[in-house]
Amino acid sequence: MHYKIPGKFLIIGSVILIFSLLTQLVPAGMCIVAASNVINISSAEDLLAAQDYLKEHSEWVTFNQTCDIKVSPYTYDYKQDAHRIEIAWQGDVEAYYDVDDGQYYSSLTATGPAMDYQWRVASWTPLGSGGVMGSYDYQGNGHTIEGIYQKKTSVGNDVASGIFYQSGSIKNVTVKNYFGIGKNMEKLSVLGNEITGMYGCKAENVQLAAMGSGYNTCMGFVGELGGTVKDTTVNANLFATARNGDRDILQPGWYRMGILGGQCGSVTIENCHTSGLIRNAGREMYAAGGIVGYGATGYTGYNTVLRYCDSDVTIDGDFEGAGGIMGIQDEAGMLVEHCRFDGKIRIADHWQDRYFNGAGGICGKFTCGVINACVNYGTVRGSYGYYGGIAGFAGSGEISNCINEVEIGGGFADEQGYESGDLFAGGIAGYMGNKDAWKKGLSVLNCGNRGTIISRSGSAGGVTGCQNGELSEIANVWNDAEITTKSEADSVTGTWISGSREHCIDGTQSTPEELCKSLNQWIASADMEEHFTMEGSDPLSAWEVVDDRLQIKVSQSPSEQTSVPVQTLTATILPGILPSDTPDASTQPQPESPQPGLSVTEQSNTSQETPKGTPGADRKPGTTKSKETTGSKGAAASQKVKWKAPVFSLHRKKSVDGQSYILLKVGKHQGDYVEVWARIGKRRYTKLKLSQNRLSILNNKLKFRYSFSGKKLYFKLRTYQIKKGKKKYSIISKAKGIVTR
Repeated sequence: MHYKIPGKFLIIGSVILIFSLLTQLVPAGMCIVAASNVINISSAEDLLAAQDYLKEHSEWVTFNQTCDIKVSPYTYDYKQDAHRIEIAWQGDVEAYYDVDDGQYYSSLTATGPAMDYQWRVASWTPLGSGGVMGSYDYQGNGHTIEGIYQKKTSVGNDVASGIFYQSGSIKNVTVKNYFGIGKNMEKLSVLGNEITGMYGCKAENVQLAAMGSGYNTCMGFVGELGGTVKDTTVNANLFATARNGDRDILQPGWYRMGILGGQCGSVTIENCHTSGLIRNAGREMYAAGGIVGYGATGYTGYNTVLRYCDSDVTIDGDFEGAGGIMGIQDEAGMLVEHCRFDGKIRIADHWQDRYFNGAGGICGKFTCGVINACVNYGTVRGSYGYYGGIAGFAGSGEISNCINEVEIGGGFADEQGYESGDLFAGGIAGYMGNKDAWKKGLSVLNCGNRGTIISRSGSAGGVTGCQNGELSEIANVWNDAEITTKSEADSVTGTWISGSREHCIDGTQSTPEELCKSLNQWIASADMEEHFTMEGSDPLSAWEVVDDRLQIKVSQSPSEQTSVPVQTLTATILPGILPSDTPDASTQPQPESPQPGLSVTEQSNTSQETPKGTPGADRKPGTTKSKETTGSKGAAASQKVKWKAPVFSLHRKKSVDGQSYILLKVGKHQGDYVEVWARIGKRRYTKLKLSQNRLSILNNKLKFRYSFSGKKLYFKLRTYQIKKGKKKYSIISKAKGIVTR
């Protein structure tokens, strides 16, 4: 539900409508040259004609998409409980593809012989493949390419999967309802491969399934990332399909699976957001990552950079390395900073006769480089290997200014009879050591853990499950959570073998203010040259206490703001002010004029629109979750209120169409209805008029759009119940704030 957009937007919309009507006059099946080396694309036939054009012309050309293109009326819907993809033609279901065995069935529950499904369209041929002469850029202008089916079974050097191939830059194109199957493919993708740059692209409802063995298959929105990738949002499901009894059973070590990209080399990835699922139903595969599966770079400088990215991906299966941002980083020279993970990682129990796996909220296995200013809100669980809030296994380099907020760990149950030591769990790293003793080893600096650490059959620590390496160090860290294990446990390291530890604080014994003061004093007095292991590392961030919660300080200095653009939508805040002590706001005076820049959206079913990821600008860890607070004593005094203040949390999010908003999640509460007040910075509170305020319908979630960055929004709320025409209120909660990006 949306409120009325101001009139000026209606005028702009009219102009856009007129322009779009004019562009539809382009006849189908033709490529119209609009300017020198610019060719308009307005239909699927135009895309096919563009393929012929590239075969006959060698000059560089820009293809310019002028409207949405529907290649076919196919739609696809993954049914998670059945592990099957529903295939529908014009809304009528025709078959179900089983992602575990790679066969088609007539229903969700059908077993026995598979059906021989015949597709109504031919497999899509990527634009630029097949021995073309010319090269091209592609301008999508925000338009959609929808309804593609593609099956590729080629082997060897044929890596032309996806919509495009061997292009320069792909800009502002949305891929929707895409289903791709690849067998024995080296690079299985959606957008395409051999792409120099990718800007402002999106993917909605993408299903990608891989079969076969014998190749280092890289699969994702793009199979292998290179160049520059910015402002891209991908919602996709990736499946590795094992076919028992077939010669193509998947074997260990061959698959690199990432929602954005299966593998990256020298690349800069900024302000990208991913959601969806990565599933492996077979035995161990190599790497899976919410952004990138596998990163391989050179040893000079930061050849690979990921910054201001976030992921809400679920990774489920048996992998050697699985990470919320990157699965495995295999060589030196990678920088990951200002990234966040909100999803789930569960490593399967296929542990026999192989090496330990690694799973982390940011990176599963991290060989060398820098992870800086990242935060993990995603659960990481498994039974065998290394599990960490930031990195599962950390070899050498640096982890700094990071926070883990949630539970990490797992392990074997005692009754299974396995020996101890099968799992290392840590708030920052499951296991830290020295990988080839590169440079100074590994440093964990200025980090904190608030999540419970569990290891039922190994060691657990607030910072790392095991520290092993003479050149490893831990400095200026804190732990404020319970450590649970029947083996070795410690607030810092579960098993300490070698390395140094300095200024490690047990946060359970200190107040947030005491922790903050002590951490900042160490930063001010320490000689950083003695601690940083990588050249060019960022300085340590200062700490602050907000709403009784310790977090990394967010700087508002313009020099520290990211250059990544933030998409905004101007709207108007609704009138009303927050009563200071009285539950009923109706008697309070209204403000003289509305405050600009904030509007409200409520949605009862978030599964229809899947806004995953947060705006990438200048993210700092620990800024979006707050401690449970109690309500106003004044409100309780003015009326006999028995209900406690509701618990809620704030999260920065971005919808699939790029709209930034705040997601307010209502936690523990009493009553069926909610009232919300908000303010911008130091302005007055405004009561937000909600077109729907019943929490059961809203699924306890409210969305608030905003049109500004770098400002702090504060929210208060209360709940109430209507009984016999009378309202019974809770106490009004204390305010919680969140900085817009």
